[in-house]
Amino acid sequence: MNHIKIETHKSAENEQNAGNLLRIVYKAINDQLDAQLLPLGLSGAQWRPIVLLDAGHANTAAELAEIIGVDTGAMTRTLNRLESKGLITRKRSEKDKRVIELALTEKSCNLRVEIIKTIENTLNQFYSCLDKEEFNTLMYLNKKLIQHNLPEVYAVIFPDDIIKHKK
Repeated sequence: MNHIKIETHKSAENEQNAGNLLRIVYKAINDQLDAQLLPLGLSGAQWRPIVLLDAGHANTAAELAEIIGVDTGAMTRTLNRLESKGLITRKRSEKDKRVIELALTEKSCNLRVEIIKTIENTLNQFYSCLDKEEFNTLMYLNKKLIQHNLPEVYAVIFPDDIIKHKK
């Protein structure tokens, strides 16, 4: 396999490097999601914890902060807002009194259906410029990058998936 070598020292091409393009796409997706979820009364920071709590990926502020990639202080402020909106509850863990466990309320469970529908519609619109083959290639390449650079994350997300490297 011939490996590529990326050079970022050429200022004219710097904004066209792969990392920057990925950042632009990521930001565009998040901006569109945030705009579409605002009518539900949720900011970009607020809908993610609801989805993650509902899916069972986390149940503490620290776990949510780690998954979302923010500091625990920012997560605490977000959770305070969600609690004041009646979307989450906090209670001490029965197993470890130092731990505060989070749970969704009935209100947020009902809202979750609208959140997921909005996310699906927004992503379908975002990727609508790609045909099925292009989308599958995009998914394949993203999975390959995750598998190579974050094998522990890949193993959790795709436990039964084995990528066969193209030659």
